[in-house]
Amino acid sequence: MNTRGLAGACVSLLILTSAAMPAQAAASGLKALTYGSSGAKLTKTGHVALIGCPSSDATIQVTVGRLVYTKSQPVTVVAVLRNVGRSDCQYVAPAGAEPLWLGLCGVLSLTVDNPKGVHVFPAKGVVNCPALVNSVLTPGESLTASGSWDQRRLYPSRGFVPRGKYRLRVGNAVTFSVTLR
Repeated sequence: MNTRGLAGACVSLLILTSAAMPAQAAASGLKALTYGSSGAKLTKTGHVALIGCPSSDATIQVTVGRLVYTKSQPVTVVAVLRNVGRSDCQYVAPAGAEPLWLGLCGVLSLTVDNPKGVHVFPAKGVVNCPALVNSVLTPGESLTASGSWDQRRLYPSRGFVPRGKYRLRVGNAVTFSVTLR
């Protein structure tokens, strides 16, 4: 069963424009955006639709450790998913998984595309995940999941990807441009 898109299929996005993002993030109770020394955003927010909830009822706040990485330095990501609505929302996750993770078989997808838009992570193909179950996120509740990419392509070989800019996406909801040097 290919589950790379399973969590992403349960997620839709309302991208917030950079001008509206701080006001909407504050209105949803999320922390203000964090900026790196270059002024680039290290934390972004968005809205996601979960099972049984419209996108207005669930927020996601995603933070990357940095926007520029040296060779073999893991690209790390932390996401906080929060139910800001009035009813229970459901999400798909591996049974009994603790802590929750991003990426293949995780609570939300974690994907990377190269500068030409070609998917480089995770690998394409069939994946055998642990048992996936629906879990409940009650009103006001949040969950945290983390993930990382070791800058390697998984197909056709495990070599490092070339240096350059890459697009990192979490849950098909939040996108970052990261540079590998």
